[in-house]
Amino acid sequence: MSNPERSTPPTNPTGPLHAKSNGADINTGNGWKRFLHWFRARKHATGAIIGAASVVLTAIACLQTFQSDHASRQQFDESGPAYSWFMLDPINPGLRIDGDTVASTPSYAIVITNRGRTDDSIIGIQQVIDGTTHEMHPCVPDFDEDGILNERRPIRPDSASIRIAAGDARLVILVGETSRTTLDTENGTNLHGVPFAITDSLLVHTASGRDVEAQRDTTVSKSTLDHYEYPQLGDAINACVAHVEQRP
Repeated sequence: MSNPERSTPPTNPTGPLHAKSNGADINTGNGWKRFLHWFRARKHATGAIIGAASVVLTAIACLQTFQSDHASRQQFDESGPAYSWFMLDPINPGLRIDGDTVASTPSYAIVITNRGRTDDSIIGIQQVIDGTTHEMHPCVPDFDEDGILNERRPIRPDSASIRIAAGDARLVILVGETSRTTLDTENGTNLHGVPFAITDSLLVHTASGRDVEAQRDTTVSKSTLDHYEYPQLGDAINACVAHVEQRP
């Protein structure tokens, strides 16, 4: 016969003890979900901040690249060719009579020096007189090392594009436009137009697209001038005038 006082009480899965335990598990699950939700929200916010920072950094990098390119271009322009020149002989008026017409093609020889930091090629030269430009045709005579003119080819073929390295100089003959006036046979005098003038400023056009103002140097030493004393310089000037007049 069983003893009720010593019997083991039945286990109740739904009793208070298990209910408390189940409650703790549920609370812990809700806390984990809240933590995941908070973490994901912060993660999205952090990603947005990083994305915005990347855009800002990219914009700064592009701005720095533009400023660097602009500075490089400015330095290149400032370090381009810088020309100066001095005259060798007085103006050759180039006068000749053709029937009742007097033609004049003025010309003179100069030495152009590139005092800049970069090379360039001269494709045109203009005189600047009182703000007005006057076209001059550059021509390079072909002298050898001894100052002898090449009679077979007195004009160098590179006259259309005269390259002068930095620190170098070239002998160039400038030929002006031909003017024609009528010979006054009744009075025995010539009717001249506006006289040709020389300025201290030349405008040099280069192959790179620059327009460089070249100032005349009037402080050249006698030894430098003597270096360019070619006996056949007059023949070279006449050859340059003939060469320019034959151009179309």
